[in-house]
Amino acid sequence: MTPLQYASKPPAGFVTSVRAAALSCVLALLAMGGTGATASPAIAKEQAAPGVPEAGRTAAATAAPVARPVCLVMPLTGPHGALGERVARGIERVLGAAGVPFRRLDDRGDAAGVAEAAAKADLEGCVALIGGLGDEEARLLADAASRQDVALLALGAAPDGRPRPGVTWARTPRSEPIAALAGRLAGSEGVKVAYLLAPGTRYGRTSAEAFRAAFEAAGGRVALVRVLGPEDGDPRVTGKVFGAQVQAARAAGPCGPEALFLPMDADGARRWLGFLEAEGVVGPPENSRCPRPVVAGTSLWADGAQLARSGAALEGARFGDVRMTGDPAVTVLEAEAADAARLLVAALQAAPNRSRRDVIHALETGPGAEGLTGSLKAEQGRVTGRDVTTWTLRAGRPVPDADPLEGGAARP
Repeated sequence: MTPLQYASKPPAGFVTSVRAAALSCVLALLAMGGTGATASPAIAKEQAAPGVPEAGRTAAATAAPVARPVCLVMPLTGPHGALGERVARGIERVLGAAGVPFRRLDDRGDAAGVAEAAAKADLEGCVALIGGLGDEEARLLADAASRQDVALLALGAAPDGRPRPGVTWARTPRSEPIAALAGRLAGSEGVKVAYLLAPGTRYGRTSAEAFRAAFEAAGGRVALVRVLGPEDGDPRVTGKVFGAQVQAARAAGPCGPEALFLPMDADGARRWLGFLEAEGVVGPPENSRCPRPVVAGTSLWADGAQLARSGAALEGARFGDVRMTGDPAVTVLEAEAADAARLLVAALQAAPNRSRRDVIHALETGPGAEGLTGSLKAEQGRVTGRDVTTWTLRAGRPVPDADPLEGGAARP
């Protein structure tokens, strides 16, 4: 941070009081403690520390072994500011517990903000970056980090496949849990036919394509894909059309195990299921010549508030997601972001001179770190070691699907 400038000599006693305050801050940081259920002693130490105060957000500890800060680039204002704040606090808790200084940079969740934040990070000499919450923001930040020759742990969930030196995509790609679910349904569970009803958003389209590709690769057949458009404003009309198309597809062959894939949040799925049940798509046997299909969705369904509103509508529904340990109030996004910070801390500790190039090398070749989402390592531009599994909704709670001889525990 820029030092305060005084027009005249500082008041008497000012330097002494500043030194005393700085010493108090260091002692307070060293004395932080608390409790919490975590995955390892190292993580327990991080979560025992309370949030870093405002004065410490650009330097978590004055006695830190890393002189230059890690820069957090994410939306702290605007429509996604609340999400950025939660993610930033989790990252800061990890960095602060390790004595790593950090700096927040607000990208406002848009392209111009990302460009401004990346330029500030370069001017301030940040030793590494963590950020890019949105897919497009992550790609823009990855381009900037590559040009600046600085390590980046990108938090977007849709890597574009372009290799960039120093850039590691720290989150599980959005398509992986969807592919795990589709492969399990068409493979070990013998579901033969699937119907897809997807919003016309980028998320809906890419999720539908990921499900289709994995389902067909595992031996299933996608009989119908409908992507919702502007003409689908009345769900009653669209439900009738989609229901007729499903019934026509069923009439063309014998009934067998089926799936209905809805890549939308739990609230949206609940609303659509009401209309589709009336048309016999997911209705009781008396309304359809075929058994009720498996209702499948995405990790958007891991939302406790929405599941509570869904009641019995999504009972038995399925989705894929990352299995994690620790605080049940922490989302997978927050856990993966905090685990990115753990990988970066391990790299900083292994980097001999802690230059940007040292950190990039240590991140790519280091031993990795234990995290909330698994035993993790940065390999070939992505984080590996996570447990991606499928879940079934039981009484409004996700329960991990288990092998026949194993048990499952409900997700809090």
